Amino acid sequence: MRCDDEWLTVTLSNGRVIREPISAHPWLAAASSAARRTVEIVEFGTALHWPELDEDMGVNELLGVSEDEIARLAGFTIYSSRP
Repeated sequence: MRCDDEWLTVTLSNGRVIREPISAHPWLAAASSAARRTVEIVEFGTALHWPELDEDMGVNELLGVSEDEIARLAGFTIYSSRP
């Protein structure tokens, strides 16, 4: 995982690399370089967290799939209280 002044780059466990311009995320583009570089992988590897910015991003956003789909692919059982 790397976030510099131009790109957010994430390497998945299968080796696939996802790269997006930080301009696609205005809150990230507006942050300082130091704040962008301070990122943690959280939620069992399914999300990114910038503590200095108090912002989170699900890997599902980068992949263009739902949160439920990421959880299913990660092997989690989804329970719903919806009828």
